Amino acid sequence: MRILKTWALSGTRLKTWRIINGLRLSDVTELVDVAQGKLSDLENNNALPSAQTLINFAECTDVDIHWLLMEKSYKGR
Repeated sequence: MRILKTWALSGTRLKTWRIINGLRLSDVTELVDVAQGKLSDLENNNALPSAQTLINFAECTDVDIHWLLMEKSYKGR
């Protein structure tokens, strides 16, 4: 399934972003308001993010959602 393969890369990018920024799982769970187990599942490619989780990442962190999902930065229209 293409969506799951695409997200598998996204989970890896999410974990990389967290580590590069020196954040623990618990730090990100507080920022994004997601359960620690769910975040771990996302990072390990065992779950897909909800729309609300993606919105929270966009609003509460410097994560570029386009990069997270597609490995590309948003360049506008």
